Amino acid sequence: MTTAISMRRAMAQDFYIASICVMSPDQAFNNANTVIIANGSTSTENDGTRCLSSTVKPPTPLERDFGDINALGINTSLQQDGPRHAVIGLSGSVTDLMIGSSIDVEEDAASNAAATADGSEEGVSFTSSLGDVVTATVSVTNNTGEDARLCAWLDADADSTFEAGERQCSTAADPGGDFDWTLTGGTGNYYSRFRLCDLPGTNTGDCDGPDGVAGNGEVEDYLISYNATAATITTIRLDGMRPDQILAQLDIASMSSQQLFGLLSIWNPEVAASMAEASHAELAEALRNHLDPDSDVTTAALRWETVEENGTVGFYAERRDSPDSQWQRINEKLLPGLIDAPLGGEYMLFDPEAETGQNYQYQLIEQEAWGTQKTYGRYELRLQ
Repeated sequence: MTTAISMRRAMAQDFYIASICVMSPDQAFNNANTVIIANGSTSTENDGTRCLSSTVKPPTPLERDFGDINALGINTSLQQDGPRHAVIGLSGSVTDLMIGSSIDVEEDAASNAAATADGSEEGVSFTSSLGDVVTATVSVTNNTGEDARLCAWLDADADSTFEAGERQCSTAADPGGDFDWTLTGGTGNYYSRFRLCDLPGTNTGDCDGPDGVAGNGEVEDYLISYNATAATITTIRLDGMRPDQILAQLDIASMSSQQLFGLLSIWNPEVAASMAEASHAELAEALRNHLDPDSDVTTAALRWETVEENGTVGFYAERRDSPDSQWQRINEKLLPGLIDAPLGGEYMLFDPEAETGQNYQYQLIEQEAWGTQKTYGRYELRLQ
């Protein structure tokens, strides 16, 4: 008969799964009849994913998730001992522990150079705030009732290796986390990898490495492009100003009705649409009401400075009240860039909806001359 047993070994692998042919109860053990059929890493639990390399398949295929980077030096496939996770309790494209809001399963890694072969990856967004600093914001779904371990790597030196110094981890990962890296490889493409694991007992090791097998959770891979032409944001702040002070600085008293209407069309196009025939006084009042909709005699002025711009057409700004709320666009029309100031300049945008004493997150979106956009932030600001 043939049976399968586990055999611990001190070197190379943590354990082996082998088939042993036993001819009769009193026959001596014959090593030639021992055939290794799978290997895996040490675990205190049987989660069904420790023998992924086995050629002996169960009646129902194991549901598991792989990465999708195809690059020399980065392990991804099963043969390379790439990262893979057991997907437990899958219903449609949803499970209790995953990055983002969906997950898919594979028998082995489907990979490409762009790290886009796995179509379910939507849980990570990247922003660049201060020159070569990149921030990854990771969204996590964790309905297990327990803490989770979230680890992230970004190949900051672009050498196609996920090194220990490029790893950042967070425990109790729900609803996610933010990670920052400073790029040292210059302009180019950078691979990143994110792993989410449950935490059985005191074990935190499954997600602490970029390779190998893990229990319940997910792995997501990304390729991001860094362009040195990005504007460099040096300072950003939120100031309170009196609406009358703002209008006086703009000298609206000397503006024509047509000029006031043009200004209102930029600030509040919906209101301006019904005021094409309004008087100078009515347009001035509409501008004042736009700046101070809650009549608290304070308007938030979002100010930022750049020290370098290359191909900057202008900026949009967005605000949100908390990390789990939606971004709200402040200016529907682009705030023009300083085309004649490649060494940078100062910008100001009014945010009438911001309230005194409240904390907000802001991000700036740069529109580039060649049609692309770059996002800077998130900036934690408070209106005093």
